[in-house]
Amino acid sequence: MASVVSRANPLLRNVPHFITWRALEFRTICSGRLGFASLSEALGGEPSVAGTKVLETVTEEFEVGSRVITLETGKIARFANGAVVLGIEETKVLSTVASAKGNDVRDFLPLTVDYQEKQFAQGVIPNTFMRREGAPKERELLCGRLIDRPMRPLFPKGFYHEVQVMASVLSSDGKQDPDVMAANATSAALMLSDIPWGGPIGMIRIGRILGQFIVNPTMDELCLSDLNLVYACTKDKTLMIDVQAREISEKDLEAGLRLAHPEAVKYLEPQIRLAAKAGKGKKYYKLSMTSDRTLERVRELAEAPIEAVFTDPAYGKFERGEALDKITQDVKKVLEEECDEESLKVLSKTVDTVRKQVG
Repeated sequence: MASVVSRANPLLRNVPHFITWRALEFRTICSGRLGFASLSEALGGEPSVAGTKVLETVTEEFEVGSRVITLETGKIARFANGAVVLGIEETKVLSTVASAKGNDVRDFLPLTVDYQEKQFAQGVIPNTFMRREGAPKERELLCGRLIDRPMRPLFPKGFYHEVQVMASVLSSDGKQDPDVMAANATSAALMLSDIPWGGPIGMIRIGRILGQFIVNPTMDELCLSDLNLVYACTKDKTLMIDVQAREISEKDLEAGLRLAHPEAVKYLEPQIRLAAKAGKGKKYYKLSMTSDRTLERVRELAEAPIEAVFTDPAYGKFERGEALDKITQDVKKVLEEECDEESLKVLSKTVDTVRKQVG
């Protein structure tokens, strides 16, 4: 460093202070931009950047099972239909929801749920050669199903537009299991979005140690628990029950279920308040509804043969399936002769509806 100073121009050492770059508040390339600093910066204030947009965030905070839970939106993934970050202590989960308004003819809801637990959430870099993580692990697939099961039935009947849910663990302190957090964050994101949905839902985990029930147990507490109950519900209906237990009695399980519902309902009101503050208006989506005329015509053609198949004990499992397929083909031939294009588009779904009504 001394050699560098000695080679510097000796005339620069005698430059008056009032014409130096520091005195003129001139920016160097190392500081990020070329040009003079603003007056506010020169006076020690915050830098003002033209076109800077301050992101408005909306937060709801509540308590479930002695743990403070926060719902936040407005800062991350603002281009998604709905996005919410749910946090418990240092564990944060981001859930985003996006939907496409397509005109494709479908007879099912193409709902995709991707749950991701990346190593960066715990501050770890993958030790593989490419420093990348591979395909989703089995746990991530199972957690995606855990989110899908209570969400899917609440979409409107005939809503067959593509919907994608992405739940990502942003940070983890190793205390909370993020799967239940991701489900509640997804419910909040759907409430904020413009996608029609019949929520909100609440999901809760109940554990038991030495006969005492624990709401939202930590990972360490789950290792000691003889019950791992995951319960999802709306305000007045049960949507999903997932239980792992070590030979507990039915009476104890019933007690856990009775505790789970009022605790899960505590998630609902904060989601409603968050949607009232920052939610979008619901858009109109074309519903693929079967017309009454189509349903009556297919019922007229298929109801009696389907009932005959179900009431005949001679049919086994595979024979019954082949007979139902033949009934569908017979109905299709009749509709093709009648040139009923509208009914042909929803034939399989309508025949399945008639089958459920008969069965």
